[in-house]
Amino acid sequence: MILTDRFFPEEFIINDLVLELQQAGFIMDVLTQQPSYPSGNVKQFKGFKNKIFTRTRWNGITVYRIFTIQGYKKSVFLKILHYFHFAMMCSMVMLIKGRTYGKIFITQTGPLTQALPAVLSKKIYKNKLMIWTLDLWPDAVYAYGFKKNSILTSLLSFIVKSVYSNMDAIAVSSAAFKDRIMEYSPAKRIHFIPQWSEIKANNETCSVKLDPNALNISFAGNIGTSQNLERILLGFQIAQTDNHELILNLFGDGNNLESLKRLVADQKIENVVFWGRLPQSQMHAVLTQSDVLLISLKPDPLFEMYIPLKFPAYLSVGKPIFAVISGEVKRLTIQYNVGVVSDPADIMNIAEGFSAFTKLNETDFTTFAENTKALSASLFNKEQIINSVKSLLTDL
Repeated sequence: MILTDRFFPEEFIINDLVLELQQAGFIMDVLTQQPSYPSGNVKQFKGFKNKIFTRTRWNGITVYRIFTIQGYKKSVFLKILHYFHFAMMCSMVMLIKGRTYGKIFITQTGPLTQALPAVLSKKIYKNKLMIWTLDLWPDAVYAYGFKKNSILTSLLSFIVKSVYSNMDAIAVSSAAFKDRIMEYSPAKRIHFIPQWSEIKANNETCSVKLDPNALNISFAGNIGTSQNLERILLGFQIAQTDNHELILNLFGDGNNLESLKRLVADQKIENVVFWGRLPQSQMHAVLTQSDVLLISLKPDPLFEMYIPLKFPAYLSVGKPIFAVISGEVKRLTIQYNVGVVSDPADIMNIAEGFSAFTKLNETDFTTFAENTKALSASLFNKEQIINSVKSLLTDL
């Protein structure tokens, strides 16, 4: 059983992973919910309805879906209800079907509560469990804005310990997660298996044409408060004063987009282009037109431990990276010499980072590009990552 809160038609790498496991001879079903990401509403996906329970086939694989709580993006109460509803409904399914499966593989893209149905099934049916942790609890809960208190801390500690102590194999998408998880389950061996991400070329006509005479620095993805784009824009304004060839391209949308547009208008920041959200199929053409790819997150101890999926996606395009971020991504950017780093809390240092790219020559850009391709082909190699997952599942 593949237990995941996100699955096709939502765009997550679990879709590719399931197909790869199928080709390797694994026989599996998927237990998930009706699709609702990113809008929080099922109706964005043609042909899907928010039914209580459905059973369908996808590429020869049976997919069980439960009713999903909608509107969770705009309500803290609905977000919490969404977490526990998934755990409760999937637990009911596992009580009925858990005996069918020798192994359960949990891909934890969000709340750790989604692993609780697997723990329940193990207690009853003695299944072997593996989890691939992509989001770190309990740290993520506090980062979302929930206030620490004794009741919440005790509840989260109980959930985290219950989950990890019952796992037969634990994999994490960032090596920095290991120490935190070991605080709750010190006896477990934890494997570092990063996410891969490939932005593939295709023959689709691209609707965007970047200025070939400018130095195009591009950001692509969610435009929320976590992305630290206020500081990015203010740093760009300083850098752009003496470097008029710089253009900052922002691709995507999110709850902070309108606020950023007002900031650009109020501060009269030049050479900033908001392109909106483009189809995934056009992103390769867009990013290959860019000279530099920007990744940024606001200063936060939790974010320092993450390797956002955007990072390997950028690497796969083979362009220099501007990393306005601390922690793991900063370490990798420096260690493998794939770009320039700036302090996410320091607007002047961000400006210096933008300016640094205007001082590089063609050889410098080529070196960065070659290094990004090499890192993409080694640490974030799709085949290598999938083989690691296969190996752990096989050995359970």
